[in-house]
Amino acid sequence: HNHAANRISCTNERRNAMKRIYVTTIPLQGRLDLAKNTYRSSANSSDIETRFPILQVLHNTLQESDDFHIIAIRSVNGDTQRNFGYLKEELQAMGFTEDHIRELPMPDEQDCSTLIRLCRDLCDVLPEKGIAYMDITYGTKTIPLVQLAALTCAAATHEELEVGGVYYGEMRRVNGQSVNQSVLHDVTPLYHLQGLVGGIHGNKDTAEMVYNQLVWMSQNKAEQ
Repeated sequence: HNHAANRISCTNERRNAMKRIYVTTIPLQGRLDLAKNTYRSSANSSDIETRFPILQVLHNTLQESDDFHIIAIRSVNGDTQRNFGYLKEELQAMGFTEDHIRELPMPDEQDCSTLIRLCRDLCDVLPEKGIAYMDITYGTKTIPLVQLAALTCAAATHEELEVGGVYYGEMRRVNGQSVNQSVLHDVTPLYHLQGLVGGIHGNKDTAEMVYNQLVWMSQNKAEQ
């Protein structure tokens, strides 16, 4: 009887636990260009020093009973190998093992078939049920396009996948030098804008009305 009761209470606990997936790209920066920064945001529970804005997002959103993974997109070259090591070190310093990181390697190429393969692979590793967070700070210019396409596809095809947020870490520079005044921008409204307006076909007036309303709402948050 006790075993059954224990099993039931464990099941209830797991049911309340959330699966969170954090997607980031391993930076291409050289060793000296990848300094730790504080990515400030009004949403921060507290500020942490990190090279990776996604870890600030994790710090803000992860609850004690949650299960989580970090999906790390990595162009296969020497700089990213070292920077991938930094991500593992920082995660361990936060008290988590590197088992929480899943690497998504990609060839160091930008042709369309490589990018579509990456989009498919990313969509496949996003869970059927859970919350996904995207960090679009690093990588070549094409990678955020792939991340957002994969997120759109996964949100449409996975049964209970929720979009937790899309983030960009802005690193401030003065005279070419990085200064520790970085900002974590939540750009999720832009993602939703594209999805909601893009989903309205055959009625230009409705699409335009929704578009104008969403733009107004994102610019007038204080009034809502």
